[in-house]
Amino acid sequence: MKKNGIRERIGPYEIISAIFLALVLVVALYPFIYVIAGSFSSGTDYMRGGIYLWPRKFSLDSYRNIFRDERLYYGLLNTTGRTLLGPTLHTFLCSVVAYAMAHEKLKGRKFYYWTNTIPMFFGGGLIPYYLVLKYLGLVDTFWIYILPAGYSVWNMIVLQTYFRELPREIRESAYMDGASEFTVFTRIYIPLCPTMLATIWLYSAVYHWNSFFDGLFFNSNEKLILLQEFLVKLVNEAAVTQYNMAVTWLPESANNVTLDVSIRTVQYAAIVVSMIPVLLIFPYLKKFFVTGVAAGAVKE
Repeated sequence: MKKNGIRERIGPYEIISAIFLALVLVVALYPFIYVIAGSFSSGTDYMRGGIYLWPRKFSLDSYRNIFRDERLYYGLLNTTGRTLLGPTLHTFLCSVVAYAMAHEKLKGRKFYYWTNTIPMFFGGGLIPYYLVLKYLGLVDTFWIYILPAGYSVWNMIVLQTYFRELPREIRESAYMDGASEFTVFTRIYIPLCPTMLATIWLYSAVYHWNSFFDGLFFNSNEKLILLQEFLVKLVNEAAVTQYNMAVTWLPESANNVTLDVSIRTVQYAAIVVSMIPVLLIFPYLKKFFVTGVAAGAVKE
């Protein structure tokens, strides 16, 4: 086969690479297929075992159980809210500090740098952290999910490095036209690095969507439960219950309706429901990860 005058052929290397990538694809996709097959299986039939790729007895009872549990809706609402608000505040605070730290005329820049860097490597521990949050009045409030994660030293350093690479003449010309620091930051620097800011926002959004630690330790209000926390509680309930046969499992908020489910199929259904938003949104945003990382790593 010829293309643009250059002869192309498929050799052993191409064949081995294709086989290896196909195996990687199978290994990556199989857990999803297994969970989806289990979620659509009858609880009684699933407990018999042997379901790997396709349910033997198709059933939607596990999904009916999940959608009867009000914790799912609270989790979706709280997780969606923190995923939209948290990364926005995080990106704004990191970019403001990064702009100041990238300014060569900032007084005490070394002091600010070390006061930012040292806490990144050394922490006081969980108990002092909890006491600080309690004294600030953040425990058992929605802001426990937003404010503690509002700033990251690592992301600030990444943005600072990017801001330093921008031509100094742009800022100096803006000063000559009478622009203030806020004007330079919002009208010049921010429009020049949308990809980097979008990358920071997306990394923060992934953290907020997958987070459950703060909900487990710093929140006891069921109405502030997170989606991933809801999944963790389902897993813990299964571990405590130790069912060896199909059971009728219903959340406290559900009606007393007998459904053919097991605790495992209910867990799988909850996992599938939590995956849907990510599977729908991430393919349209993944380009920011690639371009943003490349922009932050390669400089002229």
